[in-house]
Amino acid sequence: PREMGCAVRPGSVELAHGLLDDTGNPGEVRTLMTYAATTGAADNLEFACTDAGIYDVTLGGSGPWVPMLPWDITGGNAGWCSFVNWTNLVGDHWLLVCDEANGYWIFDGTDWSQGSFSGGSPDPVNMVQISEWSNRLLFVERDTATAWYLDVGDLAGQVAPIDLGNRFIKGGYLVQILDWTIDDGEGMDDKLVVLSSGGDFLAFSGINPDVASEFVLDGRWFIGAPPVGRRAMSSWAGDVMITTSFGVVRASSIIAGRPLAANSRESKNITRYFRTDMRELIQEYGWQAEFSAQDGFGVFSVPRPAGDTRSPHQYCLNIDTGAWSVFRDLDIRCMEKSVAGFHFGDKTGSVWNLTGALDNVTLAGSESKTIWYSFLTHYDPLDAPSSWKQVQFVRPAFVGTVTPAYRVDVFYDFDLTTPGGAPPLAGELPAGLWDVNTWDQANWAGALNSQSDLRGASGMGRHVAIAMSGQAGSILAILGMDVVYTVGGML
Repeated sequence: PREMGCAVRPGSVELAHGLLDDTGNPGEVRTLMTYAATTGAADNLEFACTDAGIYDVTLGGSGPWVPMLPWDITGGNAGWCSFVNWTNLVGDHWLLVCDEANGYWIFDGTDWSQGSFSGGSPDPVNMVQISEWSNRLLFVERDTATAWYLDVGDLAGQVAPIDLGNRFIKGGYLVQILDWTIDDGEGMDDKLVVLSSGGDFLAFSGINPDVASEFVLDGRWFIGAPPVGRRAMSSWAGDVMITTSFGVVRASSIIAGRPLAANSRESKNITRYFRTDMRELIQEYGWQAEFSAQDGFGVFSVPRPAGDTRSPHQYCLNIDTGAWSVFRDLDIRCMEKSVAGFHFGDKTGSVWNLTGALDNVTLAGSESKTIWYSFLTHYDPLDAPSSWKQVQFVRPAFVGTVTPAYRVDVFYDFDLTTPGGAPPLAGELPAGLWDVNTWDQANWAGALNSQSDLRGASGMGRHVAIAMSGQAGSILAILGMDVVYTVGGML
């Protein structure tokens, strides 16, 4: 869904291929990270993590790949990382990373080194999540309810604990900490928000955990257990989105005292589907939310366990309208939005860019795929809930560069069957890619044109919905439709 109608999702273009896991074979890409240089985007670096190590994939390609940083501990949960870009007062810039198995690491723009703390405790290897708050670095220690923080402006040295276990009424370990800037009625304030594995959500105000009067608990709420991993909370546009077993909730709604009833959750329109996935997959790594201001959407990835042969899917939120859709057939294991694009990693060692109008545009040049789409409108009684209706014609209105290939059906009385297939595309696909293909040789998409045609319909019922399915190999959106129907009596 978008501001006007619905558009077919972007396609996928391969950037890097063949990243190796700890077995030496192409394997799951678990984290994508950007070193966002202060000297400009030309000096940015893109990294991809597997359970074997961290790879520099800035230039893309098919390898052969050697980790820039091989993990000391491979396999298991290695490669699931959190990270921050950090610049000190004199302009030195680092990418700071905490890995689920290998702890705290520092990249200075050239080399990787193990992070260190003075005093001998805690061990940096046990730091599994990192965040910045009030110019301090904070860390989550593995399998504890303790956060650790450095002095203002430091990335190494003496750390001090914040013991949170006595605040976790539902118990469990500390999952994630995050900075959240909000106007709470007394001006802008950098709050520290905390999430436990039991589902306790805490918000603190202040600037200095060393002084009790300058580090105050604002409130504690139970919001449902989060999925495993350190990506349940995501910052976006002055708010924090939280993925839990209740659904997707906003921190601002929690702080405002709104109950977690279905109509107050961000995911209220997809609760039935979201909770089903969460019940089955809450213990699987790979839940993540990533937002793209440029595209106007947020993607909530849904993991798939090893050996699962079902088609992958993700939930997509239109940031402006609050409408949801489902991305299908994209094997998204992790995501990262940067100036280079909206990138995702898959289970077979590839990094992709979410762009274009075709799927599976590989580096090897194998045949790309059209994007299949489908939708079902809500059921409408058409102002006469007790009377029978018979839809006679449906006329969709499209905007696109080629004639759409689609099938339209009329469903009655709450039939939730998935819409059927569609006819093949007519003509050659517009497969030319900007900055890839040659101008006078590639087949380029034409200008956008409005298109519509009248389709007959059949059947009869009291409540009516329109189902559509099709495939697209170019830009395509549906803006609306005309429906011609007759109304009968109650019998």
